[in-house]
Amino acid sequence: MLTRNNPFLKGYDDGAEVDDWEDANFFLYKVTDRYGFLHKNPLPEGHDEKLIALERSRISKWLKMIKNWDKYVRSEKLRKRVYKGIPNSMRGEIWKKLLGVDKIPNRTTTYETMKRIARLQSPDLRQIDLDVNRTYRDHIMFRERYGI
Repeated sequence: MLTRNNPFLKGYDDGAEVDDWEDANFFLYKVTDRYGFLHKNPLPEGHDEKLIALERSRISKWLKMIKNWDKYVRSEKLRKRVYKGIPNSMRGEIWKKLLGVDKIPNRTTTYETMKRIARLQSPDLRQIDLDVNRTYRDHIMFRERYGI
C-alpha cells in the first residue's frame, strides 16, 4: 500500500525541475521526431515537409468523414483510414467518436475518486515508474523522471 510519504507519489506531486532548455530553439527539439522520440542526429531537412503534406491530406479526408459520421461509422473505409493513421490534431475528437464517449454519462466525480484511491493503493505504481525509466528514456516526455 502506498502512503503519502512514498517517494514515487512525492515525485509526481512535485513534478520535474524546469531548466533553461524551454527555449524553442533548444537543440533538443531539432532531434525530436513528431512522436517525441529523441535521435542522436538532427532529422533531415525535407523530412518534416513531406509529413506535413501527408498530414494535411489526411485531415481533409477526416473532416469530411466526421461531418457524415453516421454514414461511415461501420464502414470499411473508416477501418482502413484508422489503420493508415489518424492525424495528431484530430486524434482526441476521432477517438471520442470511435468510443462513443458522447453517449456515456458524465461521471467526473467517480473518475476523480478512482484516481485518488489508485494513487494510495496501487501496488503497480513503483513498477510502472521503473519500467518507464528503463524503457522510454529516449522519449522527450520521459527523459526526466516525474516529468509529466
